[in-house]
Amino acid sequence: MPGTRGRRSATKREVALTLGGFAGTAVETMAERQSLSPQELVSLAAEYYVAERNTPRTSSRGPRWLDELDDRGTVKLEIELRGETWEALRERAREERTTVERLLEHATLQLIADIDSGRVTTRVAQDEPE
Repeated sequence: MPGTRGRRSATKREVALTLGGFAGTAVETMAERQSLSPQELVSLAAEYYVAERNTPRTSSRGPRWLDELDDRGTVKLEIELRGETWEALRERAREERTTVERLLEHATLQLIADIDSGRVTTRVAQDEPE
């Protein structure tokens, strides 16, 4: 096809994710505030998490308490992830002895916290070329 020579189509992976209680409510609230769908917010969180994985942040590791959260009031999402993002998350989940779904939940909460604190805006401004 014209215009696609030398480019590979991005493989994508669909993931079913159930976010309960606080996480579910936080995703819906932040997605609405950012004019995104909850699926778009979680996909963005996955990309953000993978990009941040080599930084020395202590919150980059998934907390064990996520397993203990109440799942009432769940939000069920079907999200699409790029193949490279899926593989990076899968590898990290294996290292942390958790599931990709729990890691996505953590990544989403981390992104929400960074948006609320202004860290995301600051980081984008710092990454812009001068």
